[in-house]
Amino acid sequence: MKNVVSENNKTYQTPIEKIDEFSLNKIKAPLFNQFMSAVLAGACIGFGFTSLLVILCSIETSDNLYQIVKYLTSFIYCTSIILCCILGASLFTGNCICFELLMQKKIKLSLLVKNWVTTIIGNLIGTFLFALFIFLIGVFAKKSNDNWWFIADIKTINLINQSLDRVKMPFWQSFLSGILCNIIVATSILSWIIFKNKTTSILCIFFLITSFTLSGYNHVVASSYIGWLGWLLSTIAGAQQIPDNYGILLFFNCLIPAFFGNLVGGMLVTWIYFKLNKK
Repeated sequence: MKNVVSENNKTYQTPIEKIDEFSLNKIKAPLFNQFMSAVLAGACIGFGFTSLLVILCSIETSDNLYQIVKYLTSFIYCTSIILCCILGASLFTGNCICFELLMQKKIKLSLLVKNWVTTIIGNLIGTFLFALFIFLIGVFAKKSNDNWWFIADIKTINLINQSLDRVKMPFWQSFLSGILCNIIVATSILSWIIFKNKTTSILCIFFLITSFTLSGYNHVVASSYIGWLGWLLSTIAGAQQIPDNYGILLFFNCLIPAFFGNLVGGMLVTWIYFKLNKK
């Protein structure tokens, strides 16, 4: 196998050495840095997802135009992953590839689990803070003429309906969807690490994440963002009634199975890549 030369003129004998360096930098960073990087990643997910949702939620799902617009705009979500890569933000689904360090016995399991727990907590907090910001500036609801508060419009109702669809998904379906999701997302992160030419990496991310968006697979961080938004719009703004157990459904029907599905999918694609490319 040819040497792989990185941007900083280091020479790597295999792509796995580049992945090792990436993973070790994530795992061995100070705990506060890991957490803040994860919060930033949650906000990055919000940036891309908001742009996509603003377009899709402006159209009734029953409208024939909805599917056409969905196909034409699905690439917008790529913004989230590209932002994470450029800023060095830590996304839980991306950090699943750090599993390869455990496979090589370069780190202890406890260190890996600590990173994963820190990252997912930071991601969820990041998506909540970004959802709160988007809610307060009124992206998904119109300003009332009488006061500073919001009144519902078509975007509000459609977004809440999308969040309800997520939380009503059966546990096993959310879990399996999560596996497929992170096979794609983890592969897109691998492409950013491996390729020296970042234009090539971005093209890989573009096609991979577009296919993920069109398929509607369950990404735990993205699902938390739409879940927070749905809760804020319905509970605080009173836009639409949601079930009293919405919070329980969000965590136990959506986020928890998606978390474990993403974890399995990320570890699976990492294991396959490691087995196929190790010397």
